[in-house]
Amino acid sequence: TIKRCVESVKAMNYDSKLEVIVINDASTDSSLEILQKISGIKIIDKKKNEGKAAGINSALKIAKGELVCCIDSDTYPSRDALEKAVPFFTDESIGAVTCLILANEPKTFFEHMQNLEYMLGFGFYQTTLSLMDAAMITPGPMCVYSKKALLAVGGYDEYNITEDMEIALRLQKNSYKIKASHYAKVYTVVPSTIKQWIRQRLRWYRGKIYNTVKYREMLFNSKHGLLGNFSLPFTFMLEMGSVFILFLVAVMLTQSMLFVGEVMMSAMSINYNLPFYFPPMIIHSSAIFFFVTTLSTFGLAMAVSFDLA
Repeated sequence: TIKRCVESVKAMNYDSKLEVIVINDASTDSSLEILQKISGIKIIDKKKNEGKAAGINSALKIAKGELVCCIDSDTYPSRDALEKAVPFFTDESIGAVTCLILANEPKTFFEHMQNLEYMLGFGFYQTTLSLMDAAMITPGPMCVYSKKALLAVGGYDEYNITEDMEIALRLQKNSYKIKASHYAKVYTVVPSTIKQWIRQRLRWYRGKIYNTVKYREMLFNSKHGLLGNFSLPFTFMLEMGSVFILFLVAVMLTQSMLFVGEVMMSAMSINYNLPFYFPPMIIHSSAIFFFVTTLSTFGLAMAVSFDLA
């Protein structure tokens, strides 16, 4: 992937000079040999594995440009990605501009589903939140930063498991804004197995909880606008609510498992034996309303996401 990534980066259209710095983080495969055969790049060869954040900080020290674009090695930006992202840096208050991250060449049903999720998350949600100055992440696969802003806040946190969320919150805590360019399309390799996907998502959710706690002073803090009053608390409560809903659904399914035939014949007559009382008619009418509303809202967001992509 590293060769294809570097070739994609070098092929990007950009009017000004492009400096390409590649960090070889003490790899044990043939990555360094491959990189040494590519002309026109600078290589930082680390003898000790220090992680992505430390690698970016090392590159920041020698990067000459006013803007720095951080790209994962399994990510392939489109030729016009920089051209579509850079114009969003309209003034010094803009600390970062995010791109539309999509799955690279999805083949299986599982990979296509992740591509739909990326379209929704990095397309609709990221664009909407950036318009509200309430974005919570600068996606790891590719993001363009103001080098001045990155250095002003101290660079990346080298001990954070989701450094892309941490730096986004820290930039905004220091009054920098994050904008989104859905025109700048970037393609990244997504997990191909359930096991890889679970490991990725566990890291994401652990990082989200950790960083929400770390920046808890921003919660419901009007100083930080809709980031503090809406996106941060809403996302946190959504995660907690999802766990509760999944638990409740599991309880309901378990209790009704022996009565599948009766459910099909007369759903309204089931006694779920919940620890609190809900009349069956209310449960079912509420469930129908909830799912219809949710699917309609999701369908609208998905339609907009397709349009953005």
